[in-house]
Amino acid sequence: MWKEKLHSTLLKHGWVQSRHEECMFYLRRNGKLIAVVTTHVDDLEATGDKPQLRELLNVLNKEFGRGTPLKEQSGSFTHCGVQYVQRDGELLMSQEKFVNDVEYRPAFPRSTPPTQKLNPKEHTGYRSGTGALLWALKTRMDFASKVSELKRADASPTVADHKALNKVISEMRCTAKQCLHFRRFPAGCSRKWRLILFTDASFNKREDEKSFSQLGYIICLAEDRHDTLDGIVHVLDWASKRAQRVCKSTFKAEILGATAGYEEAIKIARWVHEMESDVMDSRDPTARLLRDLADSGSPYCPVDALTDAKSAYDSLYSTKEATPTDKDCILCIRWLREQLAAGTIRGLGCVCTHDMLADVLTKGTIDPKQIRMAANGYISLKYSYLMNGTAMCVSKGLPPAKRHKPDDPVGIAFLMNVPTPFFTVYNDDE
Repeated sequence: MWKEKLHSTLLKHGWVQSRHEECMFYLRRNGKLIAVVTTHVDDLEATGDKPQLRELLNVLNKEFGRGTPLKEQSGSFTHCGVQYVQRDGELLMSQEKFVNDVEYRPAFPRSTPPTQKLNPKEHTGYRSGTGALLWALKTRMDFASKVSELKRADASPTVADHKALNKVISEMRCTAKQCLHFRRFPAGCSRKWRLILFTDASFNKREDEKSFSQLGYIICLAEDRHDTLDGIVHVLDWASKRAQRVCKSTFKAEILGATAGYEEAIKIARWVHEMESDVMDSRDPTARLLRDLADSGSPYCPVDALTDAKSAYDSLYSTKEATPTDKDCILCIRWLREQLAAGTIRGLGCVCTHDMLADVLTKGTIDPKQIRMAANGYISLKYSYLMNGTAMCVSKGLPPAKRHKPDDPVGIAFLMNVPTPFFTVYNDDE
């Protein structure tokens, strides 16, 4: 009843409901987007022109205030453990105070066997600790893989898991100032946008039969530049989760990771399409919107996807459909190739492991420097990369010698800045 009343109130005052997310509403005037609001039970988040937001607050107070003004938070404030700071047109999201308040679990004597199970009280404390770290991932994606690993032991943790939890808490506290920084794009930018999708996966080589491969992706909004990926970015979404299907090879894990990332990136691109285009002003926006996006993707926010698995890149970009040994992933490969052919995914790229931001989301031992730079609002790749079969940022050169064959004629030509449509990068995964 509450949800229906809230949504009907917004619709009555000119807000338009998204065709892809029922809890997102837009307000457009003269074909221009002026405000966006999202709802979650009785919490609303809104952004846009101040007069329109003030008008929205007055409407909500009139409908739901019942004599008591609704609580309003704006500018710089703390909500559910997340500190929001707005300054100079930029936004910072931090959980510094929340992270510093996460308590260490009581230590065990050194003589305690690491395989010893925790008693009920210790077990409750362990789950409380992992739950707190899980909430901290709203802004600390650099710890996603480590927290995911800890959560796997929630059902029956041991002393070793307990010590690993304290170690992660200590590491997170040492970098508590790390935050998400949404920078202002430069005044001279083209105002044309794209989504950059990094996907990665780690193949499960552990002896534990209950463990699965880990999938990860990160989606960033950036200016649509055709010459480089470097520049200011806004991190919109990321995930680090275990594969729901058994992976018999690294190739299948990478394909499943790409599938999960593609699905989320396409959904976000459709939201941006709704906000940037005039499709919502038409008589039948649903049919027109879905038809255009299914046929050729979003011209307002194309998606460029990158992987560091050369085998996965070749299987998707090749003119001949791949026939992998593991036949379970053929349908995923065909779906991914279909998205590329339709233009739903505009570009397919291959970067070296050094530049794979999603690596930290699948492997807890990787240096998080790159992904922390992205969280701070900037991407800068170290080496050149492939995009739709063409070498980009040639001046950056290939990765270190151990990453490619020294007698590779294509690599040698590439390092000498000889124009070439293709080069080969050899990753540790292959």
